Amino acid sequence: MRNWKVAAGVVLTAGFLFVAACKEKKEPPKPPPPDPLTACRNVCKNASEKMFQECSDELTKQQAFDRLTECNTKADDYSKNCRTECDKKAAATQG
Repeated sequence: MRNWKVAAGVVLTAGFLFVAACKEKKEPPKPPPPDPLTACRNVCKNASEKMFQECSDELTKQQAFDRLTECNTKADDYSKNCRTECDKKAAATQG
């Protein structure tokens, strides 16, 4: 009977130590925010993707499948112009 109590105590102690060790682990640190140029380009990318999706959804709804390339062209043009603006802003802050 005594061996059973000792074994139970060891198991409980090991369990508590394991739980305590798990609780002490902290979340890994978050990466630093992107630099302004990267953040600006990310905004351009997200807006371009949204623009493409909305355009393609609308043309698909109209069953105008032959015009889907227009969506890609519009989104690419927007992205190019937006990224150029980001580059200009970054150059202005550095210079």
